Amino acid sequence: GQWRTDDNKAIITIAPCTAGSAAHCGRITRMLGPQPAGGVHDENNPNTALRSRPVLGITILNTLTRRGNRWTGAGYSPEEGRNFNATLSTEGNRLNVRGCVAIFCRNLQWTRVS
Repeated sequence: GQWRTDDNKAIITIAPCTAGSAAHCGRITRMLGPQPAGGVHDENNPNTALRSRPVLGITILNTLTRRGNRWTGAGYSPEEGRNFNATLSTEGNRLNVRGCVAIFCRNLQWTRVS
């Protein structure tokens, strides 16, 4: 489905990574709010070769696999240029996103887009 980030900056579409795949991925499919000319770029990526790529269209959640009522996989934050372990769960029209790097975790709550 489609989810609006908690900071209202983007819409993320979560769907199978490839046709027929059990693993799901989340991709930035729409940027919200004013954008600079040329769009937002992945300027904080640790890989300097990727810093000029547009953020719109990049995959920020990878290889999400279902484990009970949760999905686990890998994530990437273009704002921080950091990879993290991701755990997702739904609660009505909310998607709880937990991202952890080592022992440091952050919880976000995204809203379903109808």
